[in-house]
Amino acid sequence: TLSSSSAASDVYKRQVVEARGNIRCYARVRPPSAAEEAAGALADVALPACADTGTLSLCAPTEGKAGSFTFDRAYGPSVSTADLFADGVAPLVASFSHGFSVCVLAYGQTGSGKTHTMLGDAFSPGVNVLALRVRTPRDPRGASG
Repeated sequence: TLSSSSAASDVYKRQVVEARGNIRCYARVRPPSAAEEAAGALADVALPACADTGTLSLCAPTEGKAGSFTFDRAYGPSVSTADLFADGVAPLVASFSHGFSVCVLAYGQTGSGKTHTMLGDAFSPGVNVLALRVRTPRDPRGASG
């Protein structure tokens, strides 16, 4: 029946949350802007390909600075917003549509790509816009909540 499959789905989702944790931290490295490329501003910064390991290593050789940071997942400059949404945000939207509380937060310094990731532009919608486009399951009784 519909209610038993829904209950099974809720149990499964809770098990996934318990296994993965309630809080996940993803990092996205934005591609350089046209102005940064023209000025050569990032010429001395090495951004290795981000792997599924979630470790992101940043290095600025001319400044002698380096750092390694660990996330649940790290996305490199070549990853599209749509791919980031499908992998990291869509599961949260599905949980939300089943009654779970979720939050997607973009944090970073000015110019790091938060607005582009969350809102996007006319050619590449952000994760907020993509989340609103997802169809949520309707109550079979026609009730709104």
